[in-house]
Amino acid sequence: MKVCKKVLLLIAVIGQIFFGALAMNGVADNEVTGITGTSNMEEGISYYAGTTIPYDIRYPWYDFNLDKPNSKFANIAPKKASESNESSPAIETHRYGMDAIENEVKRIHPSVWSVRYYTPKVPWESGGTEPLEKISIHKEEDYFHFITYGLTELHDKESKDQTKSGFGMELTFKLKKREYKDQAEEQKELLNIALLLQKFAKYIIQENSIVKPYEDTYLVEGMYSKKNVGIDIAGTSNIVAFITVPDKDLQSLETPYGRVDFIALIGITKKELQALRNRKITEKELYEKLGTDVTSYNRKSVI
Repeated sequence: MKVCKKVLLLIAVIGQIFFGALAMNGVADNEVTGITGTSNMEEGISYYAGTTIPYDIRYPWYDFNLDKPNSKFANIAPKKASESNESSPAIETHRYGMDAIENEVKRIHPSVWSVRYYTPKVPWESGGTEPLEKISIHKEEDYFHFITYGLTELHDKESKDQTKSGFGMELTFKLKKREYKDQAEEQKELLNIALLLQKFAKYIIQENSIVKPYEDTYLVEGMYSKKNVGIDIAGTSNIVAFITVPDKDLQSLETPYGRVDFIALIGITKKELQALRNRKITEKELYEKLGTDVTSYNRKSVI
C-alpha cells in the first residue's frame, strides 16, 4: 500500500479577492487557498469569467522552466503501451480532445442552465499563469461537480507519449451544497475550489506526475503551521486531505490524442488521514467505507 506518497502544501495565497461593483462587509479580506509545488513564486494577477461578478484575483504564479515556454506536456516521456489503471473501460471517440471531453460531460450534465465556467483571461500557452484552460462547475440537486480541462491535450498533440492525452487524466471534485448568506458568498467558495484545482494542476505539471486512483493521499498543510488546515476558504473545514478514485460518472475516453481518464478527488478528515498513514486502512477501503463521492466540509470521520 502506498500511503502519502505525494505531499502537497496548501498555503494561504498572497492577495485578496475583490468583487467588482459589489461592496460587501467581510468579503475582501478573506484569503484564497491553493496547492503549490516547489517552483519560484512571484505575484501575478489573473481574471476569471463565467459568472455575473467580475473577479480580480491576486495570488502567486510559477515559472516551471520546461523544455519549451508554457508547454504543459514537454517532459512527458514516450511510452509504447498504455499504463494500466482501475478506471472504467475506455469508449471510442473520433472527436478532438476538447470536444471529446465536453461531449462526455454533457452526457451526465445535459443542462446548459446549471453550469458555470471559470476561465483564465490569458491562456497558459500565451503566457498565462493558470494551466487549466477552464473548469466547469455543474449544479446538481445537492452538490456541485467540478471538472477540469487542461491536463490533457485539448487542441493539438504535443506530448511524446502517443498512448495518453497529456497527463492522461482530468480531475473532478464533488462538493456538497451548504447554506450561504447570499449568492456572492457561494460564488466565492466555489472560486476557492477552482483555484485549488488550478494549484493542483500546477503541482502535477511541476512534478511531471501522473495521478492514479487509490494510490495517493494528498496532504493539505498550513504554510506557517504543521497543523492541517481545511480546504474551505476559511481553513476551518474538517476536510484536510484528498484520496483519489475513478470518477464513477464520467467514462474514460480514447481520443485522437490518446486516452483520457477522469480521476475524482475525495476529501478526508484528520482521523482518516492518520489511519491511512498508520496503514490501518487502504484508500480503496476508506472510499468504500465513506459510501459516497461527494465531499462535505463538516462531515464526521468514519474512523
